[in-house]
Amino acid sequence: MGMTRRSVLGAGVAGLAGVAVGAGVAVGVSRATSASAEADPTPTPTGRTSPKAASPGPSPTTPILQPDVLIAGAGVGGVAAALALLRAHRSVVLTEPTTWVGGQLTSQGVPPDEHSWIEQEGLGATRSYLELREAVRAHVRRTYPLTDAARRSQRLDPGKAWTALLCAEPAIWHAELRAALAPYEASDRLRLLTQATPVSALVRRGVVQAVRFRTPDGDVRVQPRYVIDATELGELLPMTGAPFAVGREKGGPRSGGGTGELHNDQTFADPTCQQPFTVVAALGYTPNRPGTPVTTPFYDDFVAGYRKFGADGRDVFDPSRSWAWKDGRNFWEYRRVRYQGYVRDPFLGDITLLNQAENDHADRLLIRPDGRLDSLAFRLGFARGTEQTRGLVRYFQRDYQHADGTGRGWPGIHLLPGVLGTSTGIAAHPYVRESRRAKTALAITEDDIGVAARERSHPTARTGTRYTDSVGTGAGPLDVHPTKAHPIGLFEATYPFEIPFRALLPRGLHNLLAGAKNIGTTYLANGSYRYHPVEWSVGEAAGHALAFALRENVEPRALSGRWTAFARYLDANGVHRHWPEDLARQRVNSFHS
Repeated sequence: MGMTRRSVLGAGVAGLAGVAVGAGVAVGVSRATSASAEADPTPTPTGRTSPKAASPGPSPTTPILQPDVLIAGAGVGGVAAALALLRAHRSVVLTEPTTWVGGQLTSQGVPPDEHSWIEQEGLGATRSYLELREAVRAHVRRTYPLTDAARRSQRLDPGKAWTALLCAEPAIWHAELRAALAPYEASDRLRLLTQATPVSALVRRGVVQAVRFRTPDGDVRVQPRYVIDATELGELLPMTGAPFAVGREKGGPRSGGGTGELHNDQTFADPTCQQPFTVVAALGYTPNRPGTPVTTPFYDDFVAGYRKFGADGRDVFDPSRSWAWKDGRNFWEYRRVRYQGYVRDPFLGDITLLNQAENDHADRLLIRPDGRLDSLAFRLGFARGTEQTRGLVRYFQRDYQHADGTGRGWPGIHLLPGVLGTSTGIAAHPYVRESRRAKTALAITEDDIGVAARERSHPTARTGTRYTDSVGTGAGPLDVHPTKAHPIGLFEATYPFEIPFRALLPRGLHNLLAGAKNIGTTYLANGSYRYHPVEWSVGEAAGHALAFALRENVEPRALSGRWTAFARYLDANGVHRHWPEDLARQRVNSFHS
């Protein structure tokens, strides 16, 4: 259950007031008792908060939570960070703007983009991530009327999709993530605030002292020892005054202030060049029963883009499964999360998640070009992207020309309320490909991971950059979707890569770590570091770093002086830090290479 003001006060605030938070101690809760309490922070024009411009102190009824660590954002990275800390006996406040935890996997509706070594050798991901995958498979075997063949499959993919190795319904991922968190929530080591958004932060001398969150039942103030920003858009970066980048940097030689990257020849920084987002829809299909027609008043704005689908003569969208052309792709199966052929009950049909080029939304930005927080811009972008997706559903229902010329549309297609935790069948949150990116001690660039870029800049290298402070690994092509500013996009082969700890440390702040897609990458390198298992590894690394720092009573930035011990800590907790030499030399140009 998400913690709200009502539930905190009803849980006995007086009995918990003033509790000191340390190892093995529950989250402390207190209340402001007078207007003379510390002034509440207010945002300045830069997004940073300043006590000098503060409004009156917190309301006497505002709960104040005092955990070891605040994790803002319960997406893939946020949950991984929370589990790392909770299993190390630390107290955590975890916040989430939607009602579901899991981000990309759940409220955004995107099955995991994974490389095949995760299945083949259990490499390129942490032990906890691999355990989550197997828990999802066990959930399906335990609860679904599977065929004997499906039940026997060791590598069961419930969706039998061609885009991912494990496509399961978002609700299943959510259930298993909540199950992993539940023991700690029950013992009050974890406070989970859902439908909670950060609104202000108090920073003094490079230390984040408090962050205020808005919930449906009122504001909650969190005063942690450490903070992990695992929000989908890096919202704490401008709020705390941390330096960050938005969009595409200036290219060209580094001596001239550029990134020096092979595929960035841009002569100026362009903060409007942000990867498009996608509002995912959940679809079912009943052949002989027309679904409820989906409509949007903005259909004509997007239909020209819809009609480009299948222009290559190979791609089709066919929920009937009658399509059997060779060397083509059926996008009904692209991100399918339930395959009817694996279940005994004929009424349990296919479920597919609509997420393809035709509903990538590039017209509006979720992040303002100046990077400032703007909830209106987010809402308008989300609304516009939703209409684009609704229009694509309508197109496939009524206007899509069948590849064999036999008809138009599939009237049996229908939205599936509940699959994405909503009443509409439309995702509760946009699928975010690009966040604000922290400026850190080290920035990961295309030259660190791209095969062609490495051949140019490091002709003798046959791997990606190796880091002595690696805290995780990942693999995946450099995939940058077309934007309005750069309509071509980019898709490049990479080497398996590592995650340097220095890229998690925003400059100028002592107790804030990046824990999601907001780590220190360039615009291009983000195209590989944004995938689900990589984000999980980033978040888990941030959680382990703070758990170790708290245990050893050192600052996170001082871990370089205790790196051997910290590396052993990571190894003991199942973190994969370096690729074997033979795999490190492999070129990754797809998710199944």
